[in-house]
Amino acid sequence: MTDRFRQSPLLIGLPALLVVACAVWGGWHWRQRRSTHDTEERLRIAVEQLTGGQIDRPGLAELVDRCGRSPRHLSVLPLLKGALEFADGHYAESLDELTRLEPGGATRKPALLLVGQSLMGLGRPIEAADVFRQLIELDSGFLPARYALSRYWYDRGSVAQARYELDQITRIDPRQWRAWRELGGHAFDFSRYAEAVRYLEEALALDLPAAERQQVLLELAQSHFFRREYAEAVERFDQATPTPLSEALKAEALASLGRRDESLAALTQAAALDRTDRTVRLVTARLAIQDGEPERAVDPLLQQLQVNPHDRECRFQLSQAYSALGRADEAAAEREKFAELDRQFDRYTDLSTRVTTEPGNIPLREELAELCAQLGQQAQAASWRRAVQILRQEQASREPDGDSLLEETTDGRRESAPATPDPSPR
Repeated sequence: MTDRFRQSPLLIGLPALLVVACAVWGGWHWRQRRSTHDTEERLRIAVEQLTGGQIDRPGLAELVDRCGRSPRHLSVLPLLKGALEFADGHYAESLDELTRLEPGGATRKPALLLVGQSLMGLGRPIEAADVFRQLIELDSGFLPARYALSRYWYDRGSVAQARYELDQITRIDPRQWRAWRELGGHAFDFSRYAEAVRYLEEALALDLPAAERQQVLLELAQSHFFRREYAEAVERFDQATPTPLSEALKAEALASLGRRDESLAALTQAAALDRTDRTVRLVTARLAIQDGEPERAVDPLLQQLQVNPHDRECRFQLSQAYSALGRADEAAAEREKFAELDRQFDRYTDLSTRVTTEPGNIPLREELAELCAQLGQQAQAASWRRAVQILRQEQASREPDGDSLLEETTDGRRESAPATPDPSPR
């Protein structure tokens, strides 16, 4: 080999170039593998979140972009895009994306859950309920589907079935505070205060978010109050952040316990928070009558009756105040108005009891909606009208052989909603 050959710049630099090329290629390959691994890890987390009914929208948008540039991840794109559309409230578009998904594997449950939720968003609750049942048949312990089905039953006005699903959740996982909290809320709404106390105590023993803890404490304290368990009510009210309602009822509970100075302080605090609150006005009037000062009860009661002329308790207290003041004619007129409201309320109580055993009775729910409207309970009236709408949709969807969703859910053939569920606590 000549000296000229040995000193060629090309030959001298070739080994170095090869080393650099290998290093560059190796670095690129390593970065590609790392990127792929990172994408798959993020995808795994996203699928887990979607299976649990959670959506991280920013993370999901980034993942859609990543998977769109990765041929090996294209198959999961419809699930991610469907979830993204759902998060944005585009329910029809979400369904359209989800129909493109090849079913199977880890994506099956989150995809079906999103389908059911999108159907609910589109106002198609009957189809949604069928999807949620399919999920429960696929996995009886799949809690998001049971929560969703419970919500469907409650909207339908079938409270016993809603409570059955929630009770199943507490049996599957006793640490589900949301199920205990909803069971307690349902019991509280229907004035079943002993049950409300039991369920809400279970919820309170768990790790509740701050806002939920506040509501549980308020409902628990009120349940004790309405059961005349005044010491327990005061204890729970003290644990909650003060509100006009909590301080007013605490004032009445303290008065019943003979703690007059504390009662006055609590009522003063309630009025400072909001003297126009209905409970503040009502308690102010009740305590004034108890203290032998009925003249102080009249104005707050009249002010509240301007807000809601159908307030039964205010009518009763006003009749008591007028009687104590010797205003007999006005007292008699208020007693007559109270008696009519009382008849309506008794009718409402009777229908509310019947509704749990008559899940398909549309006229009953229509009457409940009308009664709620007459009693000034517009939110409850709207809830019962929604239940009527769902039942009418069910009737319209009856199959040719006579079987229907309604019949299937009232004769006990579906495990997820037996005709006579056992809602009693363990």
